[in-house]
Amino acid sequence: MAMFVTLSVITTMLFVRLQTSDSAMETMTRTAVQAYQAGGPASLHNYFHTIERDQLFRAILFDDQGHELTGRPAPRFLGPNGEYAPPPPQGPIPGPPSFDELIKRNFPRHTIQAVDGHKYTLILLPPSRAHLWFLTAPTRLIGIVIGLCATGIICFSLARYVTKPLQRLREASSKLASGDLSARAGNGIHRRDEIGSLVHDFDRMADRIENLITTQRRLLSDISHELRSPLARLNVAVGLARRQADVETQKALERIEIEADRLNDMLQNLLTLSRLESGEPVEMRTTVDMSTLVTDVVADADFEAQAFGREVHLSTCEPCEVEGNITLLRSAVENVVRNAARYTDENTKVTVALTTSGNHAVVEVHDQGPGVPDESLPKLFLPFYRVDATRDRNTGGVGLGLSIAERAVRLHGGSVVARNGRPHGLIVRIELPLLAHESAPVKSEPAVVKTT
Repeated sequence: MAMFVTLSVITTMLFVRLQTSDSAMETMTRTAVQAYQAGGPASLHNYFHTIERDQLFRAILFDDQGHELTGRPAPRFLGPNGEYAPPPPQGPIPGPPSFDELIKRNFPRHTIQAVDGHKYTLILLPPSRAHLWFLTAPTRLIGIVIGLCATGIICFSLARYVTKPLQRLREASSKLASGDLSARAGNGIHRRDEIGSLVHDFDRMADRIENLITTQRRLLSDISHELRSPLARLNVAVGLARRQADVETQKALERIEIEADRLNDMLQNLLTLSRLESGEPVEMRTTVDMSTLVTDVVADADFEAQAFGREVHLSTCEPCEVEGNITLLRSAVENVVRNAARYTDENTKVTVALTTSGNHAVVEVHDQGPGVPDESLPKLFLPFYRVDATRDRNTGGVGLGLSIAERAVRLHGGSVVARNGRPHGLIVRIELPLLAHESAPVKSEPAVVKTT
């Protein structure tokens, strides 16, 4: 490609320079004849040397007998009268014409008749190889290298120009999918082509999504705040009514109080979820002893589960520490453990294990319930998602516990995943980054040698 471009440029340059006008050829021919008639071949040679030096033309003057008047031997490709005479082919099948052969055809020529009656023909030829130093083998290689480098730079710049907006669009899409609603791709991009339109459309879509979700979160938080005051007054009213109620009325008031407490817990969870989804950084970070935290949560959950014929058992508890907000971390672990205790089968136990893996503390909670359909596993941590609405209604769940746990863990740089156990049950795995000095040692494993 670089060679083709180089040859095209050179050919065009020579073609333009050789397309001399008739008047210029007339003047040049007459001057050459006058130089020859005045000073002979030596004077003519000096004149042609000036032309070759200044204009890169090689000039040859023939008389009407076909003699070259400077005394120099005519080029091999010229006939007796200055016509083009290509050399005979070297093989049975002639190859394509070379570059030299191409530029040696159709030479500019002009014939005049002098005062003495003789005719003289001036022919302009391409420059000699001494002047075309840039066509020698070493410089041709340098030209190819320069051409390839220039082509590479141009292609890289063009590819960069085309792909840079797409790269920014991919990064913005990834951030938006991970929950960063402020991610945009069009900052600093002012293109008006199809890619520019795509980037601007993406930004408009992101603006719309951010407005909708922000409005939803604000509405949820405002409603939760507004409902807490009526609930507080309702609890006060129930307490006052109990003083004057009979036995039957006491049962109804107890039911009202239970439902009011559930509603109050739900509103508290909504406020917690709203605060976690607002993107605010975790405050009051301290060193949290995960072994103590998990032990306390398991003890409380086991006490509550025994009333329903279930158990919560701590099978493994490795000492480890993480950095974070102890209230949020306790809420995350507690919600997962209580959710498992709620759905495990009667007369079974929930197994909780605290271990370390690499640079993470790992909490695994395994219940003995019916499990979750595989298609529902990715949705377990969505707010208000319930696999079975009837079952959750009977157990008092509204689908917020796992959502709060997932947001709290994510704010601490961790992750929560769920999978079905074998042969049954659900396993929820929480991973939290350990403190720097608490990184677990890497366990060496025997090498596996493959044989064929």
